[in-house]
Amino acid sequence: MTVEENKALLLRVIKEAHSEGDLDLVDEIYAPDYVLHTPVFPTGEEIRGPEGIKQLISRQQAAFPSLGFTVDDQIAEGDKVVTRYTASGAYRSTGIIISRIADGKIVEEWVEAPGEQMQ
Repeated sequence: MTVEENKALLLRVIKEAHSEGDLDLVDEIYAPDYVLHTPVFPTGEEIRGPEGIKQLISRQQAAFPSLGFTVDDQIAEGDKVVTRYTASGAYRSTGIIISRIADGKIVEEWVEAPGEQMQ
């Protein structure tokens, strides 16, 4: 995939899966061996595979029904896309996610979201 296709993939997943809750899209876009690296969870839990992402999205939507994400900036090079975003709804925060893409699927991500913690 080109860097522009990789950026479009991330825009799609942020809009359709994370903002709109389309969990069917998760199986299409996330690799089976996907892993999310994040300091956001106080227990140090890891999110793995499409099922882990589905659980994360479901928990976010249950906790914050009006949650939505806006992409503020994207930079892509090679197999990585850096996305700066704003989450809004019951609260407002910003974060940065670095996504690694292989064979048209997201395989690994690193998230930095200062002050934001899931309960």
